[in-house]
Amino acid sequence: MQIIEEGQGKLSINAVPHIIIPMSEQIDQFFALNGTLISIPVKAAKKMAVLKVIASKLSPDTKYPEKEVNAIIATYHHDTAAIRRYMIEYGILERDGGSVYWVKGS
Repeated sequence: MQIIEEGQGKLSINAVPHIIIPMSEQIDQFFALNGTLISIPVKAAKKMAVLKVIASKLSPDTKYPEKEVNAIIATYHHDTAAIRRYMIEYGILERDGGSVYWVKGS
């Protein structure tokens, strides 16, 4: 590897530049080809992006009973309760204290 001098430090000519990958491409790894969720991301930003993909299937002008929200989530992941809780925790969904849900901000 060739090294060049720059100031007091050294830089490699073969150094790989930092590449920024759009969030949509970063979250693709969490979805199977059929659209189901393979795993729930650990990092908050990626988790929120994945949850927003799921929430995009909900109409912002509609209030949903829990059963309907679960049916939509189930097309992505079997643990509907966890996904639903994450959506509330991350401020994507709101609920009425019972079992009616809607997209926050609508």
